[in-house]
Amino acid sequence: MAEYCASNWKVDPVKCADYVPKGYQVQQNQGIGQNPVQHNSANDASRICPLGSYLGKDSFGNQACLDSKTNQFVSSPNTGQSYSGNNGTIIGIVVFIIIIAIIAGVAKSRGKSTTLESGTLARRHFSQDVRDMTLQQQEGKCAMCGRHASSYQFDHIDGDHSNNSPSNCQALCPNCHDRKSRGLN
Repeated sequence: MAEYCASNWKVDPVKCADYVPKGYQVQQNQGIGQNPVQHNSANDASRICPLGSYLGKDSFGNQACLDSKTNQFVSSPNTGQSYSGNNGTIIGIVVFIIIIAIIAGVAKSRGKSTTLESGTLARRHFSQDVRDMTLQQQEGKCAMCGRHASSYQFDHIDGDHSNNSPSNCQALCPNCHDRKSRGLN
């Protein structure tokens, strides 16, 4: 094999991945302007790629040490760090963790109460009895437009969400409730 690789190591880097020609210089990633390191044997510790691998490109186009038999990623040049796993899997896990963190943050912020200058007021909803009584008093019509609706939203008239007295409740159709909430009324 050494005889074959002596004349074909440039043409067949996969087959000759363990062969380093005598006096061959390899540029190390040690900084700009430094001299290349000479390699005289395949057992040299400062070799770019581990034995049984060759310098090639990974799926992202970066320099990588690839296994001479399977062409699979083995390590980054000059680091000797082994690679296990798939870049896509690692990226997927990181994205999943970020999404979970965002969902948790949104859920936590929704659980907070409304803060006003006078202090913190918890938003409370009207009881079913107050809702039923309000609809009965309004004869099943929206308090703003006076029309019958298929569904109603119950609004705090004075805007104080902690004041759930029956006199502070009005039934509005979804359109009128939206307009009131936006200040368009």
